[in-house]
Amino acid sequence: MTILFAGNAYSDHRWLWRAVERLRPTALVHLGDIQLEEEAEQALADVLPHTRFLWIAGNHDYDTLDYYLRLQVPRLSSGCLHGRVLVVDGLRIAGLCGWFQAGVWRPPERPCPGHKPWILRFSATRNEDSLLREVRRSGAIWWEDYEALWNQRADVLVCHEAPSCIGTASGRSTSWRRRWACAGSFTDTAT
Repeated sequence: MTILFAGNAYSDHRWLWRAVERLRPTALVHLGDIQLEEEAEQALADVLPHTRFLWIAGNHDYDTLDYYLRLQVPRLSSGCLHGRVLVVDGLRIAGLCGWFQAGVWRPPERPCPGHKPWILRFSATRNEDSLLREVRRSGAIWWEDYEALWNQRADVLVCHEAPSCIGTASGRSTSWRRRWACAGSFTDTAT
């Protein structure tokens, strides 16, 4: 079993294909900042037929409406790890998209009251700037996203931002072994 964890492609997906071609992983788990400049089927054409593609969005995947919307396609939706656990060769992988944002939740501060806005209700009265602000706010790690994982079992949690605060943010012990993979590092803190 080989599972490749990679992140921060910043629209250059050629190196992902080279890694997939060389390592032949069961799955490629992308840790955010995919930044699809074209439709997913074209941008990832060399990767998708050869391995299972799992992913979470990073902060730069919310930079433009196009980046955001190109991730919301059926071909990629089954591999989105946000708020759920998927199993690859017996390894349970959980994910949190986005990043901690002031005004939403930036541990060790308490999360803001309220619920994640279910957004992108396109209408003729909204302009692109206001939609982009809403999309960027939706990219925050919300308390309810974290809470959704409490009763699930996972071996690995993947996120874009280093999760140093996650284990203590709620004062609640997580049920999974603490093994974190994020775009900037991989840390094994198994207990």
